[in-house]
Amino acid sequence: YTTIYVLNSKKTLLGSIAIRKLFFTDKNILISEIINNCPYISVYEDREEAVDIIKKYNLHSLAVIDDRHSMIGIVTIDDILDVAEEEYSEDFHKMAGINQFDDNLKITPIFTIYKKRILWLLALVFVNLFSGGIISAFQGTIQKHIILVVFLPLLIGSGGNAGSQSATLVIRSLAVGDVTLKDWFYMLSKETVVASILGLSMAFGGYILGIIRGGIEIASIVAMSMFSIVFIGSVIGITLPFILTKFKIDPAISGAPVLTSICDIVGTAIYCAIASIYFILK
Repeated sequence: YTTIYVLNSKKTLLGSIAIRKLFFTDKNILISEIINNCPYISVYEDREEAVDIIKKYNLHSLAVIDDRHSMIGIVTIDDILDVAEEEYSEDFHKMAGINQFDDNLKITPIFTIYKKRILWLLALVFVNLFSGGIISAFQGTIQKHIILVVFLPLLIGSGGNAGSQSATLVIRSLAVGDVTLKDWFYMLSKETVVASILGLSMAFGGYILGIIRGGIEIASIVAMSMFSIVFIGSVIGITLPFILTKFKIDPAISGAPVLTSICDIVGTAIYCAIASIYFILK
C-alpha cells in the first residue's frame, strides 16, 4: 500500500499514514491522530540492514533519516530486491572461495575468471600441506597397515561434508537474522545432539565397509574415526561462522573450501591418531 510520510516544519520524521486510510478518515480528524510510528533507517547504516527491516515489517518503502532524525529520502522495495540479489551473490561467491565477478559470468574473460579463483585455491594448497605432515608423522603405522589408506578419503570427505552442512545452515540463519551471536551456545548444544546421531549412523556404515575390505580390526578403527570426525567436523562447522561474526568478519568465507580444508587436517589427525593408539594398545 502507498505510504505518506509525515514531517514537521524541520523535516523531522513523525510517522506515516497509509494513503487508503487518509482517504477514508473523517476530514475533521487531525493528522496527528491517525499517523503511525514507522520503521526507518539511518543513512549511515549498512544496506543489508535496510533489507532486513523491509523483510521484517513487510514494507514497500523505508524512510531514510540523518543524525538529526530528518528524513532525507526513501528506499523502495525495488531497490531492496537489487541489493538483496547483490548480497546473496556475494555470499555465495565467498562460500565457494571465489572473488565476486563484476560482470555476467557468460561475458567475463577467461583470464579474469582465473584470477578470481586462483588465490583461494593456492592458499588452500598450502593449508593442506598440514595433512601431508600429519600422514608423514604416522608413516610407520600406515606402512604396517596399508589398508588404512583406502578409507582416508572416505573419512575426511565425510567430516568436510558434515561440517559444510552445519556451516551452511548457520551462515544462512545469521544472514537472515534467525540466529544471532547470543544463540551460539544453544545452537552448539543442539548441534552436538544432531552430530552424535549423524556420527553413529555414519560409523555404522563405515564399520560395514571396514568389515568387507579390512576385517574387524580395521572396521573398528574406521567406525571410531568416522564418529569422531563427523562429530568434530559438525562442531567446527557450527562454531566457525559465529567466531568470524564475533570478529566482524563475513561468516560466508567459512564456506566449503575453507571449512573442508580445516576438516581435512583435523580428520587426518584423528584417523591416524586412533589407528596408532589402537595398534599400540593391541
